[in-house]
Amino acid sequence: MCNFSIYDVSKKSGVSTATVSRVLNNSPRVSQKTREKVLQVMREMDYVPNAYAQGLINNKTKTIGILYPDVADTYMARTVFFVEKALKENRYFSLLSCTGYTLEEKKIRLKMMLGQKVDGVILLGSSYTEVASEYNQYIVDCAKKIPVICINGNIEGPNIYNVLCDDLDATYRATRGLLGTGEKGRIVYLYSRDTYSNKLKIQGFLKAMLESNIPVWANSIQMCDDDVIGTLDRIFQEPNVEPVSAIMTSGDTIAIRVLKYVEKRKISVPEQLQLVGYSNVEWGQYTTPALTSVDARIEQISCTAVRTLLDVLQGKEAPQ
Repeated sequence: MCNFSIYDVSKKSGVSTATVSRVLNNSPRVSQKTREKVLQVMREMDYVPNAYAQGLINNKTKTIGILYPDVADTYMARTVFFVEKALKENRYFSLLSCTGYTLEEKKIRLKMMLGQKVDGVILLGSSYTEVASEYNQYIVDCAKKIPVICINGNIEGPNIYNVLCDDLDATYRATRGLLGTGEKGRIVYLYSRDTYSNKLKIQGFLKAMLESNIPVWANSIQMCDDDVIGTLDRIFQEPNVEPVSAIMTSGDTIAIRVLKYVEKRKISVPEQLQLVGYSNVEWGQYTTPALTSVDARIEQISCTAVRTLLDVLQGKEAPQ
């Protein structure tokens, strides 16, 4: 395929570049005879218009920005996969940016994404929902220019749309299910970061424990971040407390590390220790035993997010 430009088409057609541009944009300000002549030249030259250049003219680039904090996170990776797949099926391009978790870096990356003239932005993960509303202002400002979709986050503002799993209720029901098996020992909840999603999960866990009159120890809920092994050492080696009989986690990555840890300590799951993860990622199917996990419906949420964004871009009404 030859790399012809709009100027080459203009020269061979004997019309101005403005006329060629009008033909590309299906403008009514071109006669049918001229339109057909220009289109015929394009076919003969096998001309492919520059989508980005057209986007600058139409203010539509058919490109969506996707921001996520951690490319190594399995939940993030799976969500990016499904979001990109859904966008591709709808003939949209994707621009990816890994922001990390600091607020300043998120602001910089979002500003850079706006500079790429994307039609909309998808923010992936609850870490974009800050506790203090003023820290979300950069997202509210972005939404004044293009629509913003938050996956598993919840930010209020015009042109901002949130698609999320009910983490509080899901964790509550999972905990109730665990307690329904007759579990009465020491139950520990492990989570990775202080995110909007994890705060809801902790609320769900506490609600179920309190309703069941199960003691919540001072260290029953622990943030382990990247030091899962160190956290588990402290939990299992703590003196003068009731032994741990069940562990629930905010994500499957932590749960799989727990499985490897207890395997080395010759603690059998589920006979001696019950374990529940969260997200239902594929890796959990290949552990021994297979991991029990809450299904966060990653594919459904991703597809719903893309469908919501495309509805907004087409001028349709969408729930926020």
